Amino acid sequence: MTERPIPYSAPMVLARREGRKTQTRRIVKPQFAADALPAEMSAVTAEGWQTSGHSGLWWCDAGGCADDAIRCPHGVPGDHLWVREAYRFTVDLNCHSPKRVAELCMDAGYAKPWAPIQYEADGMRDNWVHTSTAQHEGQPIPGKYRPPMFMPRWAARGLDLVKGVRIERLQDISEADAIAEGIEADVQLGDAAPLWRNYSTGGTTVCPVYSYQTLWELINGPDSWAANPWVWVITFKVIKP
Repeated sequence: MTERPIPYSAPMVLARREGRKTQTRRIVKPQFAADALPAEMSAVTAEGWQTSGHSGLWWCDAGGCADDAIRCPHGVPGDHLWVREAYRFTVDLNCHSPKRVAELCMDAGYAKPWAPIQYEADGMRDNWVHTSTAQHEGQPIPGKYRPPMFMPRWAARGLDLVKGVRIERLQDISEADAIAEGIEADVQLGDAAPLWRNYSTGGTTVCPVYSYQTLWELINGPDSWAANPWVWVITFKVIKP
């Protein structure tokens, strides 16, 4: 079992914490030509994969593993993914990098790094105490914004178990998978059809795939859906929200 980081935007952090998100799609890098793979690649089954001697999952064509084998950077079923998300330390730690904060903890004799943390997605706070400043009345003040890419493992609260990995075209997503991606539903009364959030207008749509399209474009740019890239589809189970 291997642990790997995976970044999430604030809406997707909330979706997985609320139990709405059990899938995530990540663009395959680098992309490859459509004729480089058999037609059935978009619906590849477990028989189309094999685990290499390296960390990760590779797809190999009928000729065996070649130099152009495709590696999934998000691991194999059974691996763990820890969530990187936006956060803040207290203001008195603004001048320190996460690495330096960890060093200060170890120098002070702590068994492992820690810091007061405020998670941006929902404002949840952990170890929210005064640290390098003198004790005073009132709550510690949140410090500068820190993007997900700078979150160290010791500061992460979310942990997922990879249940499945496959590859497909972005636009091949099913309605069920669009819902599993964490799109938001409006509460409906009676037998009314469910409505899903339109992330581009703030309104609603009856089509979950279109809802997911607007979410994808919000995160990846207005032309990203039309590009229809190959994506890794990672199905997971939340271990720690």
